Amino acid sequence: MNINNFYNAILKFVKGDNFSYCILFFAAMLYVTCKLVCNPLFFRQVDIHFFFSNTPLKLNSAAFVYPGIYVLSDLIVVLSSRRFGILIAFFGIICDGIFSFTVSHISGLPLPSTMSKTELLSTTSVNTLGLQMWPLYYQGVIAATIAAIAEILIFSTIFKRLDNFVIATVTSVVITLVFHNLINDYQMLKNEPDVWRLIINNWMVNITILFVYAVIIAGVRRTIKIWQSSN
Repeated sequence: MNINNFYNAILKFVKGDNFSYCILFFAAMLYVTCKLVCNPLFFRQVDIHFFFSNTPLKLNSAAFVYPGIYVLSDLIVVLSSRRFGILIAFFGIICDGIFSFTVSHISGLPLPSTMSKTELLSTTSVNTLGLQMWPLYYQGVIAATIAAIAEILIFSTIFKRLDNFVIATVTSVVITLVFHNLINDYQMLKNEPDVWRLIINNWMVNITILFVYAVIIAGVRRTIKIWQSSN
């Protein structure tokens, strides 16, 4: 198959009736994946060093992924409907709970006596992290549910009026994360000596990454529309 035939095959698929369903299905799967990935990343803190400052920016690794959850839920709303977006959000919360409960409770099971020192060290590290998954979930599930629904409602209202994905997403998520991070992050990080600095850093990185994700999604949507409208 030469380049032209390959391009024509891709173009035919993009213009087909099944393409939108494939994108919607992939967005829903990626949405749930991001929710699950955020769980272990929340407990992994990182330092970001800037050349203009001697003080590193300390934050949770989940700050790089978490904004993608809202961007994807907004994309799902655009591709389907507000009700379907909320339904996927509920499915994501349920899957998150099953994952957190399973990992946390399996981590509490007795270890085999035949394990080597290396295996024991690795498993103990996994167990230490796994045992924290379920408390992370059930302590924040109410706030996370409210935040997910509220963000979709705010986004759909703004998008309906402005028809601008980036503005609608950034505005709705910024509003949502102000309350979500104050409640959930503080509850989980309150024993940290620099809790408020960590919460503010997470929020700032959330917003920065959010804007990048939103621009990427908007660019991809625009490109797809151009392909679909081409001869």
